[in-house]
Amino acid sequence: MRLDKLLGKALIAIAMALIMIAGAVASTPDGANITAGTPVTKTFVSSGTIGAQGGNATTLNAATETQTLVWQGFYGEVNANVTLADNSGDTLYRWNAAIANGTVMASAQNTINFANITAVNNCIIDENITGTNGSDRVNRTFRPSNNTQFTIGQTTIAQGTACATHTYVNNATQNSVFEEIIVTDDGINSIYTTRIEANAAGFDGQPHDFQLIVPSYENSTTITYYIYIGLT
Repeated sequence: MRLDKLLGKALIAIAMALIMIAGAVASTPDGANITAGTPVTKTFVSSGTIGAQGGNATTLNAATETQTLVWQGFYGEVNANVTLADNSGDTLYRWNAAIANGTVMASAQNTINFANITAVNNCIIDENITGTNGSDRVNRTFRPSNNTQFTIGQTTIAQGTACATHTYVNNATQNSVFEEIIVTDDGINSIYTTRIEANAAGFDGQPHDFQLIVPSYENSTTITYYIYIGLT
């Protein structure tokens, strides 16, 4: 199965769906309920044609784009509440967060120790998934020491300490919004993290709250990603 630049074959699984914060203190990130759309992929481009006649030599310049097979993209909206609840999930009170601020995270691990979050600045991480030779491998997608300051829960990732990239806006490169970094909680497992950008123009010119890319195998093997949200 081919992958779309921002939707494809990977499946998402989630854990809990309660987001709790107290006052203005950043929350510990928590699992998120999701509604997934239908995966789409790049359409086939018809071949160009040229006439050939014996005895002639003609200059021919050709261009093409091939679809990546090792990256999955997610984008969409974030609806967030501030909740006062017990350990059974029963809610005593709930506040609606009119504008969500914080981060969206994706990890292949279903348990994350958010107290141990640190930056990943070696961008060869996950090249066992993307491969080491392709132009779309991890260290050709993310650059080391390239991030602005991030707040993930109660942890600050300092500027210039993490592998980072920016997904596109209006079908073009940019470096203002939809920044994405790689962090870890154990030095091994990667957590792909992006900021919530309330109703910012996205890759397709439509308003989105987040855009996120994660690595996936080129073959038919599916990676299950767990989605977390941390509010500030």
